[in-house]
Amino acid sequence: MLENHSEDSVIDRRAPDGSLLAPYMTQLAHTYAWAKDYYGVTHPSEPNYVASIAGSTRGLQEDDPTYRSDAPNIVDQLEARGLARARRGGRWSATASSGSAPSPTR
Repeated sequence: MLENHSEDSVIDRRAPDGSLLAPYMTQLAHTYAWAKDYYGVTHPSEPNYVASIAGSTRGLQEDDPTYRSDAPNIVDQLEARGLARARRGGRWSATASSGSAPSPTR
């Protein structure tokens, strides 16, 4: 998921020497999935991330580093069908950058 960057500024974008500017992201997009025309449902960011895996914002209206939800989401569905395994000691985690506060894992 890209935030504050257009698809054209990342996927398949090349430097003057011809090398890809974001080779890993480009590889992921072409190898696995490339969801075009997905837009945030609100502002600020965190409710959009919740909506992307939960199907709705679950009532979250602002960035809240203390927010927790045990409601079913797409990760639960993947695990239930044996299509994904949690990592890091049996817990799922996410990597984010430029956050305003540390985000503990659930």
